[in-house]
Amino acid sequence: GFVVLFIGARRPDWITGIFERLTTPVPKLADFGRDKLGQMLEGLSSLSRVPRFLWVLFWMALAWASNALCYYTLLLAFVPDAGLLMTAFLVGAAAMGVALPSSPGYVGVFHGTVVAALEIFGVPASTGLAYAIVAHLTYVSISAILGAFALGRDGLSVFDVFRRLLTRRTQTAEG
Repeated sequence: GFVVLFIGARRPDWITGIFERLTTPVPKLADFGRDKLGQMLEGLSSLSRVPRFLWVLFWMALAWASNALCYYTLLLAFVPDAGLLMTAFLVGAAAMGVALPSSPGYVGVFHGTVVAALEIFGVPASTGLAYAIVAHLTYVSISAILGAFALGRDGLSVFDVFRRLLTRRTQTAEG
């Protein structure tokens, strides 16, 4: 998928041409999507240089690998015979699951996806749910600790950030 985005960044005319051909029968869709596609391709333009693309690909692979390692080590506490295939499937399923519209923090969607993914490998739903809850709490805790550290390093609090957002929103509404 990322390679397709790279090709789109390098050859936006190809993507635009495919879009135009596919949406010709539906002019309203073409009108609606043309601007959105242009914005997306403009955003992808930063990936059009090979060195930058490879750098982003490296960091993305590192992020996925560290995520898989976290899933795997925690999963071993609940499913001692968990393997790499189960972990890889779980990471992919969870990523797809949280892409669905959900409540803030992926509450429910993440848990249901994890339970369903683990059930495919014969893990009981109760064990899958326990793993999902602990994994979710772990990620929320790590994010909160890192966020608090970063805010503290910058001399800010959550309330400072909230006030800045409200001020920016007020200024945007007035101007």
